[in-house]
Amino acid sequence: MNKSIFGLFSLGLLLSLFWACEPAPIFPEEPQISWNRFSVDTLQQFTGEMKLIVNFTDGDGDIGKSGDDTTYNMIIIDNRSQDSIFYVMPYVPQQGVANGISGEVEVDMSTVCCMVPGFPVLCSDIPNVYDSLTYSILIRDRAGNWSNEIESEPLYLRCFE
Repeated sequence: MNKSIFGLFSLGLLLSLFWACEPAPIFPEEPQISWNRFSVDTLQQFTGEMKLIVNFTDGDGDIGKSGDDTTYNMIIIDNRSQDSIFYVMPYVPQQGVANGISGEVEVDMSTVCCMVPGFPVLCSDIPNVYDSLTYSILIRDRAGNWSNEIESEPLYLRCFE
């Protein structure tokens, strides 16, 4: 009886170890990104603050700056005007023994203005008007590989106090 209980226990332990040792995911060497979210859905123009959040994977794990490098590795494009924001992502440490990494990057964004077609002055107080914008986003790893380009969901801007 004790041998059968010990045998069942050993089999259960062996099976649980087998399922616990899941292989690390394999990602392409080029970074891949996908849209996550904004921290808010509506922002007060010029004074509001929000975070832009993007998911990423990278097969060789070389995302973010290295040492004192200040080369930009993320481009955020305002699709209304095609103005670009160049951002330096911090170093992302490897996860475990495999080189592939995944995670989220959060970018603090502020000073976003309304750009209402037909209204000549940017960032003006326009009563009862809302604007919307989307961003196109790319990242680059330390090897110089660019990710796919994604577009954010719309962010709504309140153009009045």
